[in-house]
Amino acid sequence: MSKSNATNSADLNNIKTGRVLVILVGIGLVIVGFYFFNFNSHILKNEGWWKVLQNLSADAGNWGVFGDYVGGILNPVIAAFAFYLIAKTYELQKRELKLSTDAINDQVKISCADCAS
Repeated sequence: MSKSNATNSADLNNIKTGRVLVILVGIGLVIVGFYFFNFNSHILKNEGWWKVLQNLSADAGNWGVFGDYVGGILNPVIAAFAFYLIAKTYELQKRELKLSTDAINDQVKISCADCAS
């Protein structure tokens, strides 16, 4: 494999961390939205949006339940993305190691050919 082909294949497999972050934030917003509309939809039917903020709970227990809900949903999703990124990093490192090994072997062959003549 030539250097240009190796560079092109490495460029095609770059990890798009910005895209992953946007996806995670989007999933988080969807989860919070589902929770809010499931437990507070009655507020929206009778009152305006400004009243919704006034009806947020002051009880720490309610916020703890909300945190457990969000953590229980988001933790497996974040763990799955982390596993995916680790797998892609492993592939990239494996490819780079092979390219480095091939380059070293080529250099050794060239120097041995110069020594023989």
